[in-house]
Amino acid sequence: AIVDFALQRRGGSILKGFRHRRSQADPVVPLDYGLHQIVTDVTPESLGELAALRAEGVTSLKVYMIYEDDGLKVEDGALHALMGQAAKDDLMLVLHAENAGIIERLRAQAVAAGHTAPIWHARTRPPVTEIEAISRAILFSQDTGCPVHILHLAAAGALPLVEAARRSGVKVTAETCTHFLALDETALEHPNGHEFILSPPLRSKDNQRELWNALRSGVLSAVTSDEVSYSAAAKAMGAASFATVANGCTGIEARLPVLYTLGVAEGRISLSRLAEVFSTWPAEIFGFEKKGRIAPGFDADLAIIDPQARRSIGAATDYGDVGYNPYEGMSLTGWA
Repeated sequence: AIVDFALQRRGGSILKGFRHRRSQADPVVPLDYGLHQIVTDVTPESLGELAALRAEGVTSLKVYMIYEDDGLKVEDGALHALMGQAAKDDLMLVLHAENAGIIERLRAQAVAAGHTAPIWHARTRPPVTEIEAISRAILFSQDTGCPVHILHLAAAGALPLVEAARRSGVKVTAETCTHFLALDETALEHPNGHEFILSPPLRSKDNQRELWNALRSGVLSAVTSDEVSYSAAAKAMGAASFATVANGCTGIEARLPVLYTLGVAEGRISLSRLAEVFSTWPAEIFGFEKKGRIAPGFDADLAIIDPQARRSIGAATDYGDVGYNPYEGMSLTGWA
């Protein structure tokens, strides 16, 4: 099973965006799937569509707190109103949490000063931009009663906020991604550093260790791919400046062997914890009632892995034709 995204375009209908994505997927997708519905325009009309969206089987609304130039950003007032209605209609939010104001100012200053190398992508998105946005989301969740799932958490400084909120009864969960567990910001200084531009950005080795600790303790509830399959050629088109590179990286195929190798084989997490963050907890969070565990009545969706077989990963071995692999050359085990 996989959860992808449907998009409401500004000025358009939420249900229209959902049905368009269904029309694209249903004729060709051979596995069970769900959709996060991206909401970009919070109006009385769009809020009135949420109950019907939930009746279609959607459990989660995706919101961006950034990317106004792409027509995606939802301002705080609209976000708070959306969460209030979502709580009434039994929907949760999945959130791209970054502080737009700080990032936009730092990016403009960097570009104006001629700082355009890939490493400046990380320098213009410091950890505070994530931490502040996550703190805002937690407060809105507490006030509205709307469950919130923090997508692709990279800044370890936000982990105590998530942990404290959960202990106090706020309905908040968080995930991290394979790339944050396997790579760090030094990748942005490689000759192909533009291929590692994604948001939030790769962070320090020390930060990475804290993410592993949070997986082990259960503060983080999932490890996802956040797959964005721009080709190597597409990534290279904007390589003259970090500010113009297509944002995101590939990684869904690598998720299981990377997590098994760096997590289980190297002793950072247990095999049972891998099963929880890979399958069980995501299924529970997003309401997949018959998935995520091996039990009577559940779908027999089993991934069988070989914990001994080891091979190197790279663009040449990928099933897809993306043309680059952020884990190029890594020796991995735990292949399906």
